[in-house]
Amino acid sequence: MSQGSRKQNSTQSRKKGGSTSRSAAAKKKSGNTTQTKKVRNTSTTTAMYALAIMVLMTVIIILINYLFDAGRGAKNKQNTSDKVISLDFRTDKKTDTADADKPEEKKVEEKPVSEQPVKIYLIRFNDKTEHASLIPVKRTIQTDFPLRDAMQELIKGPTQSEKKRGILSAVPANLRIKSIRCKNGIATIDFNETIEEGANGTILLHRIDQIVFTATQFDTVNGVRITINGQNRKFIGSDGLSISGSLYRRRL
Repeated sequence: MSQGSRKQNSTQSRKKGGSTSRSAAAKKKSGNTTQTKKVRNTSTTTAMYALAIMVLMTVIIILINYLFDAGRGAKNKQNTSDKVISLDFRTDKKTDTADADKPEEKKVEEKPVSEQPVKIYLIRFNDKTEHASLIPVKRTIQTDFPLRDAMQELIKGPTQSEKKRGILSAVPANLRIKSIRCKNGIATIDFNETIEEGANGTILLHRIDQIVFTATQFDTVNGVRITINGQNRKFIGSDGLSISGSLYRRRL
């Protein structure tokens, strides 16, 4: 073989080798690019999953807080209702046909009854001077509504031993309290018609004083409004004693 032929073959071999090397490099670069794309796609997918999980957890936390607040609001509403009921006491129980047809109302859970000392105001009569004066007499009651039960004790009147000591009452023993409502320091007490029984002269004055002084012994009661069978009255008794407004303790 001539020297020219060997040079030509050598040149062709170098060209062929160079072309092969470039092809291999191109394939390697292409492979790296594909792998990089796969890594990027995987990272993107993972980030999306993480974001979705965070959004879901946020929604769950919001729902839990909403349910908690709703439950607490319902409890507060119930507590508020209980407080209102404690200030509205009714003693009259109607048993007519109309009420019998009504569905039975849910009973409010009773609060613990506590023992408490109270005073009722009675009348001491002095035989010598024939003068009657208002005096406080102690009673101990078990109650969840002191005003109501103090008034009930007032209606019971003096004990036998107190009567022997000249202590009396101008409040009729058959008087009935139909309801008591307290608002803004005023106790509205609804009596039956017996409150007008024998209501004249000093007897009526003593009767009103006994009611007002007994009710206003409590810090939450400053005055008393008297109604009869649910009706507001301007006057009471044959002498026309005014009861149109709130009644307060008078100077004795």
